[in-house]
Amino acid sequence: MRSAFGLEALTARGRSRRLPRHEEDLPTEEGKEKPDARFPSALEDAGGKGRHQAASGEGSAAAHAERPEEVSGRSGVRLGKAARLTMRSEFLAVQERGRKVHAGAYIVLALPNDLGRPRLGVTVSSRIGVAVVRNRLKRWVREAFRAAAAGLPAVDLVVIGRSSAREAGLGGALRALAAAREAGGRRP
Repeated sequence: MRSAFGLEALTARGRSRRLPRHEEDLPTEEGKEKPDARFPSALEDAGGKGRHQAASGEGSAAAHAERPEEVSGRSGVRLGKAARLTMRSEFLAVQERGRKVHAGAYIVLALPNDLGRPRLGVTVSSRIGVAVVRNRLKRWVREAFRAAAAGLPAVDLVVIGRSSAREAGLGGALRALAAAREAGGRRP
């Protein structure tokens, strides 16, 4: 009896002759454990199975030890959209009508707003350095703003990083916002 599915090609056991019989191709040593090639035996004998050793003070970790201070993780306070200047027109308004305060490594421009809370905009020119340096400066300014926001009046701030801000660190950003607070006065 012939069918359209080729049932005549099936053997008595219900298998096609063209398909390989996988059960016959299995090696006899299948049950034995094979050594794991990813872990050399020297590591197993060293007694440090599964443990990482401390850095020896060489390599990239030691090279970054003298880097400027970093903002450690999240401070717990998120700088949401309501606390930022997001549009170009907002930056331009502060730059045209705002009060300018030279604060060491930064220039701070402040313009009073009617929102009842301070807002921040950060500008760092590409002349300051590569993207890593510029982003580090912006992180420092944002962290300083989080720390100083409670004492700031309702103003829009634009902080412009200068080339000396690379060496000023987080402390320079804190001093810049403190100078802006003193120049703008405290909240009543």
